Amino acid sequence: MFCTKEDYAFDELHLYKFALQISLMMKNLVLAIVITFLFSSCYTTLNVAGTGASKSTVVEKKQWYALWGLVRLNRVDPKKMAGDAANYTVKTEFTFKDFCSNIFTSIVSLESKTVTVIK
Repeated sequence: MFCTKEDYAFDELHLYKFALQISLMMKNLVLAIVITFLFSSCYTTLNVAGTGASKSTVVEKKQWYALWGLVRLNRVDPKKMAGDAANYTVKTEFTFKDFCSNIFTSIVSLESKTVTVIK
């Protein structure tokens, strides 16, 4: 019924190994979170209306989402942004500026992307 010195040494060894496993798991979790943020892809989507942009007039607006992209908060309409232009290019992108602002706003579930119309 009594524990001997060898029993304590065995338990301390298991406890030490368990602590190392937990430490390794925490390091892996932090690494996975950092990789997720670093490789969250700054994507760009181009849509061409008509023959595309012929001049370099640029109109830019932010599209905001809540609940990490599930609910759109504002409507950015590329047709209205283009005005009466028949030929224009719409560029939707997640820029580095969006990424930096989303670091702070994603805490409260708000995220943005940039919509640019070149006419």
